[in-house]
Amino acid sequence: MLQRRSILLGGVAATLAAAGGRLIPSSHASRIRPGVSGGQPAKKLVIVMAQGGWDVTFCMDPKLGAPQIEGPEVDYPDDEGLATYGGITIASNPVVRPSVDAFFERWHDRLAIINGIRVDAIAHGVARARMLSGSRVNARPDVGAITGSVLGSQLPLGYVDAGGSGIFGPLAASSGRIGYQSQLRMLVDRTRAYPAPDDAGFTYPQYLLSDHDIDANEEYLAARGAALRNARGGTTEHDVAMMDDWDEARDRASRLIEFSPQFQQSLRLGQHPDAADLALLTAELLAADACQSVLLSGGETFDTHQDNIEQHAAFEGLFDTLGHLAEQLDAAGLWEQTVLMVTSDFTRTPKRNELAGKSHWPINSAIVMGAGVKTGGGTYGGTTDDTFDARPVDFATGKVDDHGDVLSFEHLGAGILQLVGVDSEDWMPGIVPFDAYHA
Repeated sequence: MLQRRSILLGGVAATLAAAGGRLIPSSHASRIRPGVSGGQPAKKLVIVMAQGGWDVTFCMDPKLGAPQIEGPEVDYPDDEGLATYGGITIASNPVVRPSVDAFFERWHDRLAIINGIRVDAIAHGVARARMLSGSRVNARPDVGAITGSVLGSQLPLGYVDAGGSGIFGPLAASSGRIGYQSQLRMLVDRTRAYPAPDDAGFTYPQYLLSDHDIDANEEYLAARGAALRNARGGTTEHDVAMMDDWDEARDRASRLIEFSPQFQQSLRLGQHPDAADLALLTAELLAADACQSVLLSGGETFDTHQDNIEQHAAFEGLFDTLGHLAEQLDAAGLWEQTVLMVTSDFTRTPKRNELAGKSHWPINSAIVMGAGVKTGGGTYGGTTDDTFDARPVDFATGKVDDHGDVLSFEHLGAGILQLVGVDSEDWMPGIVPFDAYHA
C-alpha cells in the first residue's frame, strides 16, 4: 500500500529537496547521520523564529534607566517596569504587552533566557542562518534539520518547516515544507485542489487516478530510479548520494501520505495558517510521530527601522503565538519529550534613529524551554552591559565572569543539539556547547 500510493512522490520529493539537497554534494544524509549523544535522551524540537530582529530590551534583557540605551517607548510610561517570575526578570507592560507577562507567569518554571549571544552579523539572511544552524558555513543544515535527520530517521519526515526559513543543506531528503498556503495538503491528499474560478464552469480536481494508474506510475518511478542508478550510481560519490536521496525522499513521502489523516485537517489549503492553526498542527505532527522537529515563524515582523514603538505589537503577537503553542504541547502531553527554542535574527541598536526606529545590532537572546531544561526558570549568558555589548560568562554556571568567554551562536547551537540528544561534536567539531541551563 505504501508504494502503491506514491503517485504523488514526484511532487512531494520536489518539496522535500527544493531547499538544497545537493548544496553540499560530497555529503549524504544516510552516510553522514552520526549517532546520538550519550548524555541526553532523544527529544523532539520546536523552533520559533521571530523574523526581523527583535529589540530584547522589550522583554528578555531589560535596560530601564540605562542612560546609553533607549528601551521601550510607550504612551503609558507608568505601566512600563520590571516583573519577576521565578528566577526570571523581564521588561513588563501589562497594558500593551499583556501576553508577554501571561506567558512568563504560566511557563517560567520550565524555561531559560539566554542573553548576550554574539551573532557577528547584521544582515538578516546571514544572521538568521547562524542562529538557526550554529554555523558560519553557508548552507549548513540548521539544528532542526539535524535533529530530524539523526533522531527521526524512521519517521515520515525528520523535519517540517512551517515557517519558511529552514535550512536543509544536505538533509533535504528527510525534510519538508508545508508551503505558504498549506500546499502540502494537495500532496498528501489527492482529492484536494485549489478551487476553480467562480465562472470556470468546472471544479478541481478534474481527474482522479485509479488504483491501476497509481500502480503503473509507481512501476515507472521504480524503473526510472533503477535505470538512473545503473547509469550514474557507480561513477562518483555525488551521483551515489543523489540516488540515495531519491530513494529516501520517495520512501518518506509514502510514509507521510499514510500518516496524513492524523494531521491534514489542520492544513487549510489556500490559506496561510494563523498562530492557532500552526500551534495545533505542530502538536498533531509531533504527537503522531509524523516528524521529529518543526520550525515556525513568530508571525510578526520585528524589523523596525522606523517607529520602534511597533515592537510592542510584535512582542504581543509573538507571545500570544507562544502561549497557543505551549498550551497545545501541554494538552498533547508532549512537554516531557519536547524542547522549544525561540530566537530572532539579532537585536536592535541601543538608541533610536531620526525616524524613531532602530537598526540592526549583532547581539541576540534566546528562550529555551521544555524537557531537559533546569526547573524553576533562570537567566543565563552574558547579560549585556550599558554599551549593549555581550559580557563574558562562565560556561559552567552561565553567569557573568570577566575571566570567562563570550557566548556565541555556535555555542548556543551546539548546546541545543546536546539538549535534544544529538552529539554536537559530530556536527560542530571543536565548539563547546553552552549547557549551563541543562538539567
